Amino acid sequence: MDAIETRKVGKVILKIYHDEDPLDPRKDCDNFGTMVCWHSRYNLGDGIEIENINEFAAHLNKTAAIKLPLFLYNHSGITMNTTGYMNMDPAQWDWGQVGWIYVTIDDALREYGWKRTSKRRRRAIMNRLLQEVQAYRQYLEGDVYGFNIEDKDGEVVDSCWNFYGMNYVREEGMRAARNAPQNDQLTLL
Repeated sequence: MDAIETRKVGKVILKIYHDEDPLDPRKDCDNFGTMVCWHSRYNLGDGIEIENINEFAAHLNKTAAIKLPLFLYNHSGITMNTTGYMNMDPAQWDWGQVGWIYVTIDDALREYGWKRTSKRRRRAIMNRLLQEVQAYRQYLEGDVYGFNIEDKDGEVVDSCWNFYGMNYVREEGMRAARNAPQNDQLTLL
């Protein structure tokens, strides 16, 4: 596997790679929201099957504190967002609604220890759901990375993986490289 970016930081080298085996943020991580999707060829979201989309939508209208639609764009790969892809495909040949991400009022109150919601709190809930969709989008697009920090001899002295987004892996990789032991600081035990 070749590094997609290499930087010298002090006496160590930071190498950034595509994560070829990233964690699925819907299956391998704890999530606040529930992501329900339907698609004939992809197993998306949290793997919850629904029999009648209209009945499920009516159920969400009664129980969800916040629900956001999920749209899938499928053209030489897939990506997902909550706003649609009208600017990329106005005829809607390659995209459409594929589900919802939501949280129930009871779950939101329990998670935050609140007795009731407010406009400000609903915005906080929505932002958290949007962050989950963003992480899942990055996972679907392969926008997941890891890094190795090597000493001057090419030995790996630090490594971390499963960063969603290039900016995030650069930031954390640089932080780790600045804090990595330089060759003259290494001590054998």
